Amino acid sequence: MPRNQSTAARRARTTTRDTDCKYTAALRAEAVPPAKAISVKSPDAACATLAQALHRADLTEDAERLKALVEYPMPEDGFDHEHAHRYEEMVIECVVLALATVATRPDVRFLAAAAATVLEDRALGFTADVVRGMDVHDVPVNRAAPAAWEARRGLWALVAASRVPHGGDAQWHTCMHLLDRAWDRAYLAARVPDRHRHPARIQTVPVAGWRALMVERYPDRPELHHPPLDTTATRCTGCGQLRAIGPGTDPDPWRGHEDER
Repeated sequence: MPRNQSTAARRARTTTRDTDCKYTAALRAEAVPPAKAISVKSPDAACATLAQALHRADLTEDAERLKALVEYPMPEDGFDHEHAHRYEEMVIECVVLALATVATRPDVRFLAAAAATVLEDRALGFTADVVRGMDVHDVPVNRAAPAAWEARRGLWALVAASRVPHGGDAQWHTCMHLLDRAWDRAYLAARVPDRHRHPARIQTVPVAGWRALMVERYPDRPELHHPPLDTTATRCTGCGQLRAIGPGTDPDPWRGHEDER
């Protein structure tokens, strides 16, 4: 492996390791800027694109609610803080819905692309203030596909962001970092394969991999970041999920997993 790799090459190798995507395809995706459906000149344009994507995915009710907020006439005499707060909450809810749909339904990667564009155009400081305290939920299980796995990891980042307490600058910047991670995962979900092309298998995962994923999924629960002694972590190469085998646990934690997928 070359010692001085470009940023695109490092990211491509990470994508290949985490998603089973071919290195050349991942490198090609990193080497070009993300394609956008329209030229986004404002957050309103990005949100309008997300509303169109929700319509396309038959999520009509949420699409209409978001469209109504996008088209809401702003007052001429100043900034309507109440509307801006409600608008941002609805945007976050629609981004969560988009990523959850990609995680559980095939052939809707365009939702991840629209969500990534919206997250990229947010004023992260304001969004970080709004998302904290919102009730953001994960999905119980994702499909066996790289796009679904990345979408779920984006959801994890948004769930973690919603649980960051209001406090000083440290908490504020932590929340913004998590929002940026959600954008990164949504962007990947829009570009990696939406179908799992190889037979899924269960493989052993190094302890470091387990720790990294637990830190990502449960940043506020340090007791989960270090597995107990005599614990073996295993991973489904189809959906990317990790499960542990340890003393007193089910010796076959993947029983019935084929039905889940």
